[in-house]
Amino acid sequence: MELSKIKNIIIIILLIVNIIFLALFLIGRIETSRLEKKTKEDLVRILDLHGISLDMSAIRESGDLGSYEVLRDSESERAMAEAVLGKCEVKDLGGNIYQYLSPLGEGIFRGNGEFSISLASGIPLSDSSVKGLSSYLNKMNVDVDLKSAETEYSGANLSSVRFTAMFEDTPIFNCRITMSLTDSKLMSIYGRRLTSAPSPASSEPMIGVYTALISFLNSVKEANLICNEINAVTPGYSFSASVSGSGRLVQYWCVTTDVGKYYVNGLTGEMSSFTD
Repeated sequence: MELSKIKNIIIIILLIVNIIFLALFLIGRIETSRLEKKTKEDLVRILDLHGISLDMSAIRESGDLGSYEVLRDSESERAMAEAVLGKCEVKDLGGNIYQYLSPLGEGIFRGNGEFSISLASGIPLSDSSVKGLSSYLNKMNVDVDLKSAETEYSGANLSSVRFTAMFEDTPIFNCRITMSLTDSKLMSIYGRRLTSAPSPASSEPMIGVYTALISFLNSVKEANLICNEINAVTPGYSFSASVSGSGRLVQYWCVTTDVGKYYVNGLTGEMSSFTD
């Protein structure tokens, strides 16, 4: 047999094999899409049977979020305080609580991430808008979700803004930071922050959104909670830390309803509520 004919036969065989693999891939995609659609329909029907409406567009899909370990970083903590207060004197108050003092005011930082910075006479801000305050926090190496901003006004003037902190564009539901102002002067910043840059930690995979919503439904019924509508479902984190400063970021699903927000642990499926 001529060499050219052998080559043609091999090419035809490879082409047939590729067509088979492509067909199997497309069949798999079709079956996956069909199963996904069926799962969504079943979930909506189950929730509806219990008097809870859900529009699937309210669910924010995401990849599998990982768990992270966090250790207290005194250098980044001092840098954060001095970004507001200028050069500071540091005092150890005991109990892993540190005080940062300067002529402008003081900062108190705890091992569990809680902190407060108070300014004696306030700092004039060139941009006291919500976006400007978010940028101010960014300069302190604190990322926040601009859309999460909750504002209060004193007359026509902005008096406080509360943000939700972020890690890698993902909200940390129980890390909330408030900035207080008087006459466009920054007077204080307080709340909870990550105590350092997180490092990946081993953990089991995050439960899927459908599993999380079934766990949410079970918890709602067990606790006899009133809920008529789910408005949003968002993946994110919860930050827990001990007094020593060692902590962890754990995956959570935030379920926003017509009566409030509930949080489903992304590993155990247990429901929690975080104090604002």
